[in-house]
Amino acid sequence: MPYLYAILAAVVILAAVLLGRTAAFRSRRYTVEPEPGIEIDVEKAAKRLSGAIKIPTITASDPKKADRAPFKQFIDYLEQAFPAAHKLWSGRSSTATVSSIVGKGATKASSPYC
Repeated sequence: MPYLYAILAAVVILAAVLLGRTAAFRSRRYTVEPEPGIEIDVEKAAKRLSGAIKIPTITASDPKKADRAPFKQFIDYLEQAFPAAHKLWSGRSSTATVSSIVGKGATKASSPYC
């Protein structure tokens, strides 16, 4: 029984210390200067977006029946419309190909595109 009182006393002391430290805590507030904004040409951005959504990249649920031509056109459009992004990603192994977008005749169990 004395052990129970000792454990209870330890829990009460711990709770008191935690409550006291929580009540005494004060948040540090730092003043941070905002970064300069990026200039966006809204007209060019709208033109690029409208060009991208005009390409009909809708495919059948079966990748074997998919028309890959619009996807090739979409990839080519992205390369033309966003040359800096294309240059950044062109050397990486995750560069988009038509097969990576549409799939290679994959089944529903093995492809996230189905």
